[in-house]
Amino acid sequence: MATSMKFNKRCTVRSTSFPSTLHPSACKIEEGLTRIRSWEAEASDVLTADTVCDGLCRLGELYKYTDEFLNLPLTQQALSHHQNEKCVNELMDKSVRLLDICGNTRDVMSEIKVHARELLSALRRKKGDSSAEFAAFRKAINKDSKKLTASLKQVDTKSSVLEIFDQDQHLGAVIRSLKEVTAASVSVFQSVLLFLSTPILKPKATTKWLQVSKLMHKGAVSSEDQQHDVNEVDRVKTLESDVEGIENGLESMFRHFIRTRASLLNIVSQ
Repeated sequence: MATSMKFNKRCTVRSTSFPSTLHPSACKIEEGLTRIRSWEAEASDVLTADTVCDGLCRLGELYKYTDEFLNLPLTQQALSHHQNEKCVNELMDKSVRLLDICGNTRDVMSEIKVHARELLSALRRKKGDSSAEFAAFRKAINKDSKKLTASLKQVDTKSSVLEIFDQDQHLGAVIRSLKEVTAASVSVFQSVLLFLSTPILKPKATTKWLQVSKLMHKGAVSSEDQQHDVNEVDRVKTLESDVEGIENGLESMFRHFIRTRASLLNIVSQ
């Protein structure tokens, strides 16, 4: 989408130092986290639909490495001990919360895409006044976005059980790496929700769309108005394309979250 915004209040992903004896997949996680940190620096300046999609793509790669790491016998052995059950349950709880947030955000994006198509159809037909309907829809999406943001903050709460594993170098590295993967997820989804709430829902971003609706209601006759209608059609097309790209990224992440949860369940069942 052409509109961009500042990306503030994000969760910064920190560096995780792994023991040199760990499996190469652990090093891949560190590389993935580094790519997320690089993306955060870019997103902190200007956030666009392309930036959001790139963040989701990098997060997907990170979860691919994480799933490989979770399926290592050494990792499963470290996490499957009875005394570590509370820690694994906490990781599972966070994975479920992220899965729900991802699914709900994906559904909201799908709704936006449907309404964008309806608005595009109205603009092309120059029929009716969609301003009231779009305003009501904008209000509903804003409400959903606030709920999802609140849920995301719960995922980002600090753990009370992660610091006790410092004496076990491998287990400590495993726990800290998974904690950083969760932090990366929170950071990327903060960008998705910020994009969701700011460019699409702010009155300033939709003022021209509402003006178009009024023109359609009155009947646009001047060449200037006709050109304005063409521009607004292009804007809505861009919106639809941007939202579809983010929706696809969320669908991919939804599958990654499911695989991660399955891996954790497998560890618990051992």
